Amino acid sequence: MLFVDVPDHVYAAMEPYAPTHERVTAGDDIHPSDWDLIVAYGSHTRPFEIPHLVTFGAESTDGIDLEDATLAKEVSVPDDVPKDVRRLVETTVLPALGSPPREYWTENLSLYAGLSGRYAELYSREMALPGRGKSGHTGAGWPLLTAGAERHVLAFWLIQEHRRSGRPGHLLALPRETLHPESWLRMLLERLQGEDPSRFPPGITWRDKQEWAPPALLAAHESVEQIAQERAELLADLDRRNLHAQDLVEAQKSVAGRGPWRLLTEDGPALEDAVQKTLQALGFEVEVRDETGPKGAKLEDLRVTDPDIEGWTCLVEIKGYTKGAKAGDVMQVAGNPQAHFAANHGRLPDKLWHVVNPERNTPPDQRGPAFPNPDLELAQFTALDGLVIDTRELLQAAYAVEHGSVPPEVVRKSLRESVQLWTRPTA
Repeated sequence: MLFVDVPDHVYAAMEPYAPTHERVTAGDDIHPSDWDLIVAYGSHTRPFEIPHLVTFGAESTDGIDLEDATLAKEVSVPDDVPKDVRRLVETTVLPALGSPPREYWTENLSLYAGLSGRYAELYSREMALPGRGKSGHTGAGWPLLTAGAERHVLAFWLIQEHRRSGRPGHLLALPRETLHPESWLRMLLERLQGEDPSRFPPGITWRDKQEWAPPALLAAHESVEQIAQERAELLADLDRRNLHAQDLVEAQKSVAGRGPWRLLTEDGPALEDAVQKTLQALGFEVEVRDETGPKGAKLEDLRVTDPDIEGWTCLVEIKGYTKGAKAGDVMQVAGNPQAHFAANHGRLPDKLWHVVNPERNTPPDQRGPAFPNPDLELAQFTALDGLVIDTRELLQAAYAVEHGSVPPEVVRKSLRESVQLWTRPTA
């Protein structure tokens, strides 16, 4: 094993795993075939002749460069990273990761322009990063950490055929700030002991064998094993609980789809039913009308009263739209429904509401305002003490009441007293 520019404290932690090794600095002459594995700290490494490399803080390695930077704040460990490797990324790389901008790895095959024959074909085929490969890429491995939706690679583990030995060669590129770097060396050695036991014999150091451990060290080994077992059991339990919670999420989505979400998705009778149930949940008394008056004239969809205000009555018309709400529909409730009410009660209703669900096929947070110019579009309706209610506002008000953040009487008072275009109260 060859250590290149490895800091003293890192070397001290790694040295027990390297029975035959040497420490050098960048630029020292070496004979590549003497060595099976490099651990390097530094900006540039080119291990063309050495099978395995673990590098911390490299800016260029084996034809792959850190050339660009990303401002993406979100980082993630790809799903296909093995669990043991993922745990190591989460405990040693993520906690040490600096703030954006962060440099990410890109390909640079210009280093191989002078190669020919088998070597040129090998590198042009295999040097693509795992998960970012070109057509015909035959290498393996994983991006260990990516940034942004573009999955810019911040760290990677590449496995490719080594040109001299013909066996798989491992290339790990990790940030210089990685915590406990010896843990990455130990993980790589464990894999190499299975792949190439002649060069990396199992039990790389006798100090790790429990048969030579004094009682206190043996007890420490047993603690590690016990904690590992407890951890596995806890993770299994968390996996079961997470699966159950995900099932509950999907079940509650179905409930919401048949219930309050209809305010955002439906029109016609389904939307009218959703509005009725929401107003009742706010404490209003609601009568379903939607019948015909004299000479077949259509009446209001709902008639609403408030138990807090004796005699107070509101006529409600409800419309759903695939596009934006139509200003021409607003006055419908002020026509035949209001005239029929006045003829039967000798007075006008106290309030007129026009409830709209605009752009119902568009996600609610991507919809525009129901009426972009309410002062102009709703002027006539406002003069009649009318109020337009967007179902998005109505749904959020119902949620606030259910959560207990806004009392239902506050929402009812706001609906009774507001005109033009309603904005729900937030406290």
